[in-house]
Amino acid sequence: MKSILTKNDAYIFIAVRMKSSRLPLKAMIDISGKPLLLRLVERLSECISLDKIVICTSTHGQDDEIEVLLFNIKLIFLEGVKWMS
Repeated sequence: MKSILTKNDAYIFIAVRMKSSRLPLKAMIDISGKPLLLRLVERLSECISLDKIVICTSTHGQDDEIEVLLFNIKLIFLEGVKWMS
């Protein structure tokens, strides 16, 4: 399998999940009409190209909403194991 990441480039990896005991669904909280995660990506894209921003999430069903958002804005995401909590 060919890697989507190249060896000599710098990337930003953001770990995000929807399940949280202190502030559930934080990544998708509406901030002036846009989800918090989208606002973060927009700000980061002012410093680094979008193809260098990678969102890391889990296979937990609650995180599907994050994947839909990332797919719609054509952002790279990696899906890992379920978060233990």
